[in-house]
Amino acid sequence: MSYYTKGGLYGDDEDKSITQQLNSGVRALMLNIFDYKGDVWLCQGCDYKDGFVSQGPALDHLKEVETFLTSNSYEIVTLILEDRAPEKNTLGKVFDASGLTKYLFPLSKMPFYGEDWPIVKDMVTANQRLVVFSSSKSKQESEGIAYQCNFMRRDGGAVFEAVDFLNGKLLCGCEDVNSCWCDCWSLQTQIEAFNRAVQEDLPCMIEDPQELAEYLATLNFIAMGANDYILNFNNHHDPEYFANSLLIQNLVVNNIGPLGCLPSVINKTGNGQCDEQMNQNIMPYNSQLPQTLKNIQDEYPDTTLTLANSHDLLQDILADTEKYGFTDVKDPCCGTYVNGKLACIPNSTPCDNRCQYLFFDDSNTSELANCIFVLDMLIKD
Repeated sequence: MSYYTKGGLYGDDEDKSITQQLNSGVRALMLNIFDYKGDVWLCQGCDYKDGFVSQGPALDHLKEVETFLTSNSYEIVTLILEDRAPEKNTLGKVFDASGLTKYLFPLSKMPFYGEDWPIVKDMVTANQRLVVFSSSKSKQESEGIAYQCNFMRRDGGAVFEAVDFLNGKLLCGCEDVNSCWCDCWSLQTQIEAFNRAVQEDLPCMIEDPQELAEYLATLNFIAMGANDYILNFNNHHDPEYFANSLLIQNLVVNNIGPLGCLPSVINKTGNGQCDEQMNQNIMPYNSQLPQTLKNIQDEYPDTTLTLANSHDLLQDILADTEKYGFTDVKDPCCGTYVNGKLACIPNSTPCDNRCQYLFFDDSNTSELANCIFVLDMLIKD
């Protein structure tokens, strides 16, 4: 699977052209289709305002797929379209103009009721070697392009990265949370990913409109600041200056817990104990946060800001684990050593008694711990 969005709002997710990817063995492409400048374009973010870098008319790139299929008569290609083109016969016209229509695997042959897909030999013999899925539900009826939620499992990853965002995996723009040593994604990028999840992914998971509305009406708990310290802070930074830079740029309602007690950090200490220096480094931030929130509150009286003191609560849990029902506050429920680093890798089997663990993986608290944090905030609020 390749996520082709070179340049644009979301950065270089794939720096090779479609032709180069296909020639390199890629057989599934996720493409972002937009209505832009009166045409159907392949791009990222270009439906928001002019000036964002985009990839140009979709027709040009689909012709690359057509050229490949014509030159390789035994190959099959799959397209997954993040589809924001107008609700009219736009994709059909583009596929016709690109010459791809003759290769389309018809909707009528797709396994609506759990049947097996046809074997490759039959698809090649029928010359139906292009399988296309769209994120637009209406396109299945209007243009005969399969709605992806009807045929594809939603297991996260590059294809449905907005779902990963909701799970906390898109905070840095890497493939998963354990790869967050690369450049962090901006807050704007995270917001865009969240919006895509709400508008496109969640309706696939919760099809009942009323149930979806109730889900979206629930309380969202936002925590910010911890990743800035984990990924960007080092011993060359002055803790006071670093805290000031964060507080100036970000609106935060949650302070930072004792990061020195994360399993990933304890693993680095080599003695099985918390890194108290790291715990001290975050204190200037936490101590200045209440006054900063008060200042914002005074400036915007119509806004309500609540400080969630997760730091003190986590410290209390670490000091009195039995009171909260935890039996392990140092090890992750899901974690193994990869190249000397503790990580919850794909297809790992988590512990059976996860409610007894404070941490689910090397850097994130468990579901029970998160429930305790939220309940504590609501009770004190």
